[in-house]
Amino acid sequence: MGAEHMNRARLMRPFLRVLVVAAVVPFLAHRAAALTKTVQVGGSGNALTFRDTASGTATTTINVGDMVQWDWTNGFHSTTGVTAPETWDSGPHAAPFSYTHQFLVPGTYPYLCAVHGQIMSGTVVVMGVTTTTTTTTQPSTTTTTTTTITTTTTTTTTTTTTTTTTTTTTTTTTTTTTTTTIPAVCDSSGTCSIDIDQQPFCSGQGCSLASAVAVVAKTNTSASAATRTITIHGRCTGDPVIIHGLFNVVITGDPPSDTTHNGCSGDKGPVPGTLTSTVARKAPPFVTPSGSNGEVIKVVSSTRVTIKYLNIRDGRFVPTHVDDGVDYKSSTGGRAFCNCITNNEEGLDVDGGTCNQLEQNLVLANEDGIRASAGAKWIQYRNNTSMNNDLPQTETASDPAGRHDGLILSVSTTANNFEGNVAINDTAGLSDEGLKFFSANGNCATGNTVTNFGGTVNANPSSDNTCACEIFNSSNNKVFGNTFSGNIDKNGAPCDICRLISGTGNCGDNISGAPACAVTACPPLFTSQSSSAPCTVVPIP
Repeated sequence: MGAEHMNRARLMRPFLRVLVVAAVVPFLAHRAAALTKTVQVGGSGNALTFRDTASGTATTTINVGDMVQWDWTNGFHSTTGVTAPETWDSGPHAAPFSYTHQFLVPGTYPYLCAVHGQIMSGTVVVMGVTTTTTTTTQPSTTTTTTTTITTTTTTTTTTTTTTTTTTTTTTTTTTTTTTTTIPAVCDSSGTCSIDIDQQPFCSGQGCSLASAVAVVAKTNTSASAATRTITIHGRCTGDPVIIHGLFNVVITGDPPSDTTHNGCSGDKGPVPGTLTSTVARKAPPFVTPSGSNGEVIKVVSSTRVTIKYLNIRDGRFVPTHVDDGVDYKSSTGGRAFCNCITNNEEGLDVDGGTCNQLEQNLVLANEDGIRASAGAKWIQYRNNTSMNNDLPQTETASDPAGRHDGLILSVSTTANNFEGNVAINDTAGLSDEGLKFFSANGNCATGNTVTNFGGTVNANPSSDNTCACEIFNSSNNKVFGNTFSGNIDKNGAPCDICRLISGTGNCGDNISGAPACAVTACPPLFTSQSSSAPCTVVPIP
């Protein structure tokens, strides 16, 4: 029995060796096949592109188990994919930065930059691995002879035959392509639908804010008109919108689920991703209405027009159509509240007019941030965030203050209040000033935070440097109680002050060498704050 057991063990060894090799080789082959593909984020000149370095396109094709590495080359971007089961989000970052994700499930996964939305998108195609494993064992014959010496010689032969067994395993993967609209920081998904005064107005293709405004314009051309409300659901893309000569109009998206921060989802603007209604300007060609320069939403010579709870985007189409996100021009009693505004020339602008309120808006990744200009007076800018507004300048700035500033007061703006706002960049060296006064007089700025500005000068003024704050040809401004940190001059040296270039009568502890102001707060602008305030028109909440 012992010899027979040993013989059987010897017979099994070739078969066991085949099984071990068959099990190990595919595993090793799979590991060896794992690759990393590289995608450039931003591209030359801060182009809004994802570029696979192998294909030269926005599509990256890999196998299961491979990885994709995104390398930031320019700008402020993210790579964000939300198509289950492969989801990822790098979060917004400035170059240089890298992010890697390994893909374990076959499929087609569209993704985009959460800052710039669908105009900056790519696709990862993950191919399933088709594996054929064949195990073959060759026949083996063993002969054993035993001889016993007697008068008769007997020979006994034992033959053992192992039969060849072939096993073929085929794995077939079906790839399903799904078109997905991916939510981004100032973007949303869903079919466009619009209500007027809580009654359905339009839905689907052809539904637009411009057409809803045209309906309201038939009734609201006098101060006595009843307030009418246009409500946006989903993502509405269309021609530039102008509200001209209207009274008492509210344009609103769906409120965020959390409104515990004074009616918004955040103290300094909506938390990214919490707004589900979007107004986007479509790519050219589009129809520009009379009185508009192509702004996503422009309010002209109107009274008590409120815009709230909206993602407002894509007024910037390089190089031919670069325009503002929201522009209040020569209007009174308007209110922009809890909006998320991105990918425009100026993000949020007030050109002239009086007694408007801009509160708790997030203005992110535009060429310029939040501005008061062209004689704007008694405008309240409170608790807004101006972040990373340093997209490349695409045309000569109409404002002599230039571009790449956080909070701007320019061209004869007077008696405006900037209170509790945040101006911030991820990285210093890409912008001009966080707070800039250019031919602006008698304004008040307090409680603002300015972080990581400076390093990139503008053409105006000709002696331009950079710093946290700059005052040029501006007088009698109050700049006190603001917090400046991480800001630099054009040579990279720290500059956490308000630099006075020219002007008289300016005061405040943030201005180097200036006297203290005689007040500890900005003067009230609205009669709801003080009976002696200059603004008697009450904006619609």
